[in-house]
Amino acid sequence: MERRYKRGSSRSAGGTSMGSDHTPPQDPREKVKDCCRKIIAFMCTQVGVGALVFGYTLVGAVSFMHIEKGGENVKLKEVTKLRGVYSHKLYQVAEMCNIFEKRFGFNMTNKYLPTIIRLLKVHGFEDRYNDIVYCRPLKVTQQNNASVSVFFGGDVQDFTENMQSHRDNKNYLKWNLENTAILLRSHFPDSHIIVVKPSRMEFKTFSCYKNFVKCNSCGVPEHSENYNSLMHLQKLLDNICDQLKSMSDDDIEAAEELSRNALVDLEESSLYTTKENEVSLKDNKEVAGYERTTVNFENLDLRLIGFSKGCVVLNQFLHELNHYSVTMSALEKPDSMSRIKDMYWLDGGHNGGKNTWITAKALLATLAILKIRVHVHVSPYQIKDERRPWIGKEEKSFTETAKDVGVTILRTVHFEDLPPTLNVHFDILKVFANSCSS
Repeated sequence: MERRYKRGSSRSAGGTSMGSDHTPPQDPREKVKDCCRKIIAFMCTQVGVGALVFGYTLVGAVSFMHIEKGGENVKLKEVTKLRGVYSHKLYQVAEMCNIFEKRFGFNMTNKYLPTIIRLLKVHGFEDRYNDIVYCRPLKVTQQNNASVSVFFGGDVQDFTENMQSHRDNKNYLKWNLENTAILLRSHFPDSHIIVVKPSRMEFKTFSCYKNFVKCNSCGVPEHSENYNSLMHLQKLLDNICDQLKSMSDDDIEAAEELSRNALVDLEESSLYTTKENEVSLKDNKEVAGYERTTVNFENLDLRLIGFSKGCVVLNQFLHELNHYSVTMSALEKPDSMSRIKDMYWLDGGHNGGKNTWITAKALLATLAILKIRVHVHVSPYQIKDERRPWIGKEEKSFTETAKDVGVTILRTVHFEDLPPTLNVHFDILKVFANSCSS
């Protein structure tokens, strides 16, 4: 019995020894499962949870940066430009004065004319008032070499907020009054730009210049030999200067900001002088005419520009120029009359059935007598409009008669091969600004 027990014990031991030397291989799936169990167990610890949060934060940050990188931060771009502009202005002031002297530094920063500003209810002749957009010259020259350009716009053109609120007119927002002022300044860089807002916009669309010419509710003119429109223009010019001089610094800043915010699709850099033409605070003689407290248009040449409906104002001026030339003595004539050097008719037109262009020889001869240069820029939108054929006929008569009586006239037809659309009509302003040389 005892021998049997030992033999069985020996076999058992031998079997155990052989089994430990030949362990069967583990299933790969079991390895994966075992690994997953260990990872899950680790992630449930404090260290694991911390690692998970850190990884989630890192991936989220990288993803967010990648998404944001695709779009341009417009606001940041504007702020950067403004910061650069005003930093340069402050540097100019610091060069001239003791920055620790508060009063002197404050006066210097508000010394010059605003870049662009909206002036409301500027008083003109008797009880007439007009809103104005004023833009100072881009190029600094001697004051007596500067000029004044006065612009009368067409239908639709208004302050940005008024155009924005109109269902159709908001499609032409880039032709608002402030944008137009900047565009004109790019063409006449040594000129004070004055954009005259119509006294009324019928249905927020039709320009009515009733302060310059008698007209119906839609702005169709009824010209007369004297409506005191030249006197109104002269009073406006005088009172623009007075208003700029008398406004407080706070009012100037608020009005200038209003005009800046009204600009649409313009680079901030287009508002300021180039480095070569910047106002030099060190040369008081050169920039004396650009100081707000001394601005004066009294002896500056005038350039009158009418676009579309705005040409009715130029037509009324022509009636009055003839009236003053024939019937008035030199003392009775408006001072502005002798200062008019150029008149621009840009694609003139209105809602009436006649008198879009002046065709009377006696009236046009006045331009030759006064040696006023005439510039005509037209497009198919007006002169080839089959619904209003008289416009093309009258414009042709205007040009030919003006030449016959000795007027210095330059005529340009733009976009001859394009359909006569409203966009083409407005683009006259862009092409006119880039193509004229005088």
